[in-house]
Amino acid sequence: TFKPSITQSPKGTKVEGTFLQRWEKDLADRNNRVATEKNDPECRFQPEGNRNSQKIMATKGGGKFMARMTEDLQNRVDKFKSREATLAKPPKGFKSKKAAKKK
Repeated sequence: TFKPSITQSPKGTKVEGTFLQRWEKDLADRNNRVATEKNDPECRFQPEGNRNSQKIMATKGGGKFMARMTEDLQNRVDKFKSREATLAKPPKGFKSKKAAKKK
């Protein structure tokens, strides 16, 4: 018959409480850790864009987010319409079968 081998916990490992007690303690520890990380008073990080991004922002009138988004959307619409117009025309060099039979 099959007898599964159960591995032993490493030496020095203590298991305190039931599973649910350990789970609740772990959850409380995580919440405390997240709360202290969010409210760090010594954090003085100020994000900055790189040189290239700053140059683009200067030429595009940086700070006007909606204006840039509107311009980008208009560029996409124009590009889409030009592709549609190009694809609506038949390719050059191919004639329809009816035109070939008439000759």
